[in-house]
Amino acid sequence: MKALRSIHWRKNSDHQEGFTLVELLVVIVILGILAAIVVFAVTGITGNGQKSACQTDAKTVEAAEEAAFAQTQSTTGTGAYQSMANLVSNGFLHSASTLWNVSPAAPTTSYTLTPLGSCPTTDQ
Repeated sequence: MKALRSIHWRKNSDHQEGFTLVELLVVIVILGILAAIVVFAVTGITGNGQKSACQTDAKTVEAAEEAAFAQTQSTTGTGAYQSMANLVSNGFLHSASTLWNVSPAAPTTSYTLTPLGSCPTTDQ
């Protein structure tokens, strides 16, 4: 038993604690791959958000046009679509759309909704 007591653990003075260069490079590569995945995911979300905003704004302008048409038809007997400025001034829209422009046709019985900037066209 005495032989066992005399054995004591000692640290190897040649062994240094830490990570090797290869281990660090592997971690950096993995972090780079994860960062690339996040960037592509966020880009897709942003694109979908812009598309949804354009579609929602188009539906809002269309609803305002239909409300204006119904109101002019009930008050004058003849319905008429209105310009963006008239929709705002008559209270059908809070503010003019920055994504869409509306143009009533000559007899004001139809209108054209055209995108401004990068809005994709939608079915009306």
